[in-house]
Amino acid sequence: MKVERNLLFTSVINKFNLEIIDAGYAIGDTSWKSKNIISPFSRLYFIESGETTIKSGGETIVMKPENVYLVPCGHRFSWSCDNAYTKLFLHFNINKPDGYDILADLRKFFAVPLSQQEIKKQGALTLLYFSW
Repeated sequence: MKVERNLLFTSVINKFNLEIIDAGYAIGDTSWKSKNIISPFSRLYFIESGETTIKSGGETIVMKPENVYLVPCGHRFSWSCDNAYTKLFLHFNINKPDGYDILADLRKFFAVPLSQQEIKKQGALTLLYFSW
């Protein structure tokens, strides 16, 4: 086996700072509504049950169970809920050494399918998921 390492990449990436602002489990209802939010942190949501909606720039996304959603920092959006829902959430920043968040230039929501079985296998959200 031949292995070539990229020490420059390792050196640069290790200077980034992951800061967890808040994390938890939310039980929401129709009172979960807000308009024109611009957060200084990114949001990661795992919808466990129910549905909720986020809107931005003419795009509407219905957040549904068994998906993970990323709302980048600095992204203007509105949210609402027409029914009850539960979700895991993580608010965070990933800052370069100059303090600039690497997700700040993203202007789009991202969604990735992730089943409850998969989340139980993964280490990233498992502790948060089972601590509730």
